[in-house]
Amino acid sequence: MKENFLNCKMNLNDGILQKFVDPKGDYNFTSRVFWSPKICLFEKCTNQRKLMDKRFHYYERVVTYDGEKYQNITEPIKGVNLPDRLEKISNSIASHVSNVTLERIKVVRMVLNFKISSNDQVIFLWCSALRIDVLLSSYFSIN
Repeated sequence: MKENFLNCKMNLNDGILQKFVDPKGDYNFTSRVFWSPKICLFEKCTNQRKLMDKRFHYYERVVTYDGEKYQNITEPIKGVNLPDRLEKISNSIASHVSNVTLERIKVVRMVLNFKISSNDQVIFLWCSALRIDVLLSSYFSIN
């Protein structure tokens, strides 16, 4: 199956190929980090339907930020351990961007989306916003 997918060109109008990860607990949720070099804010968007409640369509049980407001509860992430882990990962992503661009691009702000799996693994899903500073003198010779 995997070889067929990789070798055959499929024409899809849109979509994301992504494996579903079982969340920690009975409800699906996504964590979001609002990162800048000086401040880091954390929130969690939790679906209001139990993941295993088969009375509802699976979309109604798994949707988080991309769903309607009435389907979810958004709240700040409390505690120390998870925010600390998310901040370290976010700092690492910003540092990586800077390192691979030879310090020519500096991340100023970003919004990162994460999933916490049932075995406490932090999984980076996507970056939904990114603001950068580009050091132009590295690209252009100024005489």
